Amino acid sequence: MKIPFVDLHAQYLTIKQEIDRAIADVIAQSAYIRGPHVDAFEEAWARTLGVKRCVSCANGTDAIYIALRGLGLKRGDEVITSAHSWISTSETITQAGGRVVFCDTDEETFTIDPADIERKITPATVGIVPVHLYGQPADMGAIMAIARKHNLWVIEDCAQAHLASYKGQLVGTFGNVATFSFYPGKTWAPMGMLDAL
Repeated sequence: MKIPFVDLHAQYLTIKQEIDRAIADVIAQSAYIRGPHVDAFEEAWARTLGVKRCVSCANGTDAIYIALRGLGLKRGDEVITSAHSWISTSETITQAGGRVVFCDTDEETFTIDPADIERKITPATVGIVPVHLYGQPADMGAIMAIARKHNLWVIEDCAQAHLASYKGQLVGTFGNVATFSFYPGKTWAPMGMLDAL
């Protein structure tokens, strides 16, 4: 028996009328770029996370790249991240001119190991990109303490952990910046979460 990795069509069928109505509305208004639907999404997602603002872009990979550039990453700057992640996390560090420094992962959560972060810091280190993975939050208490101690910025890669929390606080609300991906095949099934927004 062939078992699909993810059945996006089955997800779609559960909310077909809502999705079709929303798409028809976008087409009717010719609101293909920015516009009221994007504004409404940004406001709703910021409100859901309890943050001041949300800025959407094409995808989660672009979001990480934009965050890196926005934080002033310069050629040769070192950024520590998890060795266990999708390629986007490390490729954007390289694309933005930085040098990737990989850390081992915690055996329980499969997220970045804070003890290994501390060992990897050099004078060239400027930031940390923890990846919250499989709905598991990274140890943000320890990571933020390390960042404060060494004056490093933190970008949280939340592409696989929407609405996950660490000690009662939502991921994406700890670091300087957080990035998310709303590709329909993500762990949390974004199309099915429209009601949460």
